[in-house]
Amino acid sequence: MIDKKKIFIDKSRTFSMASFFFNKEMFTDITSLYFICRTLDDWTDTYKNEKLIEFHNSIENRKSHYILDEYNLLVNRYGITFEPLNLMVDTMLKEQDDLSIISMDDLISYCKGVAGTVGWMISPIIGVKDPKAFDYAISLGIAMQLTNIARDIYEDAKNGRVYIPVDISSKKLTPEIIIDMIIKDYDEIMIYKTKILELAKNYYQMGEKGFKYIPKRERFVIKWAALMYYNIGVNILSRPQFYKNKKATVSTCKRYILLFSVLFNKTIFN
Repeated sequence: MIDKKKIFIDKSRTFSMASFFFNKEMFTDITSLYFICRTLDDWTDTYKNEKLIEFHNSIENRKSHYILDEYNLLVNRYGITFEPLNLMVDTMLKEQDDLSIISMDDLISYCKGVAGTVGWMISPIIGVKDPKAFDYAISLGIAMQLTNIARDIYEDAKNGRVYIPVDISSKKLTPEIIIDMIIKDYDEIMIYKTKILELAKNYYQMGEKGFKYIPKRERFVIKWAALMYYNIGVNILSRPQFYKNKKATVSTCKRYILLFSVLFNKTIFN
């Protein structure tokens, strides 16, 4: 039997840490949603279209599929639509077909597809009733994905991926060029990271406007998780050389300090 809770805790340490403040039923359903999204993401990394296409066909034809069955439980319980799931799968299929990110709009579209959709899907589970809140949830997901992209430039390049748009770099970058630049011209890489993180900050601030739609207990969880993620970017900018070849993180001590910021500050993305 698949241990979805273990997958959630092992693979999403930031969000799972905050999520322990959800009630038991909500935590269980969040782990189910995470399992769905994580599985689709793993297929994108591991398989060449086949599993995603099979799943996409199952959605289109309403055929039985263990991931779709999992999602249908959430649909029936919370009224989540298939629109964000379809967008996520379509974006992942495009990524496997040699995704090209040229403009900033391409970058935001990609981030919306793979991460904004998560905020969209999670909103009904955490008690959001007003559909106007979904755009803010999408913005928060985009912000977190932009943080991921800035953090993982080196790791993505090693895996043959580039998410830096030409709008930022002024030239078409390849994984080989990025790896070479990290060794020889890291200041240029930091310019890219800074621009992506500045864009992320704008989306964090947009997402923050939607916190008022979230019930108080669940709002605290989302704010804390988002602030921990935001501080990954803060760490990258404050210690660029330290995170040159390693993944930026937020220490456990710092996470609890941020907890107090969430409790006592109205505005958290300064």
